[in-house]
Amino acid sequence: MIYPNLRSGVAVQYPLRRRTRHHIVSSRTPGGYVSRIRGGSEPEVGWTLRYENLTDAEAQALEDLFTATGGGLESFTFVDPMANLLAWSEDLSTGAWLKTGLLVEPFTERGLNCFRLTNAGQGTAWLEQLLPLPGGRICMSCEARWAPGGWVYVNAGVGDAMNLLGTNWQLRWATGQAAAGGTSMCGVGVPAGGVVEVRRLQAEAQAIPSAYKTSYERSGIYSSARFDMNGLKIVADGPDRNRAVVRVRARLGSAL
Repeated sequence: MIYPNLRSGVAVQYPLRRRTRHHIVSSRTPGGYVSRIRGGSEPEVGWTLRYENLTDAEAQALEDLFTATGGGLESFTFVDPMANLLAWSEDLSTGAWLKTGLLVEPFTERGLNCFRLTNAGQGTAWLEQLLPLPGGRICMSCEARWAPGGWVYVNAGVGDAMNLLGTNWQLRWATGQAAAGGTSMCGVGVPAGGVVEVRRLQAEAQAIPSAYKTSYERSGIYSSARFDMNGLKIVADGPDRNRAVVRVRARLGSAL
């Protein structure tokens, strides 16, 4: 089961709230010394999602999922709207990245991790990740530069863009559609014989890029999320206009 998207192709409206809860065990000695260690429970992530002006169809989709899961009994797939969906955004040497015909050379500039991508082949070469997205909008972005007149391709699922480069770092992105129920490629491409420098690679479940967030071994796609509430209340404010507050939780370890 999959958390439903809105008519716009994204799953949430802003503002929203995200929290991470850790289990900490504290002990105090007779002398007053306090020690704290991580408890045995896995950290948990939670989201509070507030919706306004939902259509009747959008509200019904939320209600249908809540009914199908028995409230918080069964799990569903949820894409974190505040996360970088790529894994290892600052380490392109890991197996998460597919490098087709590219030489990747890392370097540091002003404390930031950067990468020079060189394509010595006769066709476009790609640096990509395969994301198990359940559908909806997706935005792939990065900061890129090289000699004026150069190009970098940005791919976001079913959607891509060819971006002109300059000598200064500039944000470049593409917006596309994730394949429903399947997997989607997100990344950047270098034209034949070209060189591009990139940094701050990010994929998000929205239409335009937001502030960059470093990612590590896990993406922001949670395979075992649950509703964190006893009941779903949908308020009708008028014809085809509804509002609701939805709370979702997931174990941090369920992120793919």
